[in-house]
Amino acid sequence: MENAELGFTETALRSISERAIEKDTGARALRSVIEEVMLDIMFELPDQPAGSRYLVNEDIVLGRQQLVPLPAEPKTKTA
Repeated sequence: MENAELGFTETALRSISERAIEKDTGARALRSVIEEVMLDIMFELPDQPAGSRYLVNEDIVLGRQQLVPLPAEPKTKTA
C-alpha cells in the first residue's frame, strides 16, 4: 500500500453508512463494510505501481463495479 491514494465519493460514503446501519452492530459494521469493499484491492495493491490512485464510488460499494486503479495523470512538460 506504499504511496497509494484512496478517495471516496459522497455517494460511496452514504452507501457504506447505510449498509453499516443495516448490520446494526455499530462501528464493527462500518469496519466490516469497508473491509468487504477493499478486500480484492488489498491483495492486488502490492503488485500495483507506487503512487496508484483509487476512487471508491457507490457502484463499487454495492458490488456492481470492481475497484481498479485510476488512469495515471498525464505528466506536463515544463520548459
